[in-house]
Amino acid sequence: FLIGTTDGRYQDMKLSFDFLIGGSFNIHWQDFTFRYGLTMTQLDAFVDSAEMELLLLTLNQTASNTGLPIFSEVADAFYTEDGWFQYHGLGAQWDRQDLSLITELYATLGPNKGFSNDAYGWNITAAYNISHFTPYAVIGYYKNRFAEEIENLVKESELAVPPGASAGLDELRANVNHIVDEFNESGFSNALGLRYDFHSHAAIKFEAQYFDSTALLRGANLKSIKQEATLMTVVVDVVF
Repeated sequence: FLIGTTDGRYQDMKLSFDFLIGGSFNIHWQDFTFRYGLTMTQLDAFVDSAEMELLLLTLNQTASNTGLPIFSEVADAFYTEDGWFQYHGLGAQWDRQDLSLITELYATLGPNKGFSNDAYGWNITAAYNISHFTPYAVIGYYKNRFAEEIENLVKESELAVPPGASAGLDELRANVNHIVDEFNESGFSNALGLRYDFHSHAAIKFEAQYFDSTALLRGANLKSIKQEATLMTVVVDVVF
């Protein structure tokens, strides 16, 4: 069980977790272990960058100049205030002698309003223990879907001013859709690793992980393209 509050940043996003509460439980049956966890948080979030400030200013000025408040509604939709998000995690593990198979499904569900998203993913791990050594392999997938409210508001603005009627509005709508699309991420990852338990309370892990994702190496300008990367890590785990 957990409860708390925190603030932070993720790349260009400023996050304020006003309230966070969650918990998890395990069930054991023969060679199986099942886990479920739920975390809920009340969140304030927005993109804090020069590019976003310019876009929001342009949207609000467009609403004032055209007399169409729909463009201010688009600007407001890039904020989330007191939005409730849920994180669900469901896992299962099978252990038979020296072999372990582990799978996990997880989902983040937003309020589908304002700066919100739904994300889904899964991973599968196979590990085999040989004395003090445990080689393992992992595959996983992740998909993030940004809230559709902004896209729907942009489509609604086309009812007031159809595409092609104003080059300036067409460009503005294209910029909004581009930024929204930048948050629609997905990707696979694969990893091979070796764990060596050199002490009863300590282990060292060597791992190579390959990513094929649209979520990699995103910069402050929100540019994201499909790309690949390989990550090599060495980690020491110590239990006190």
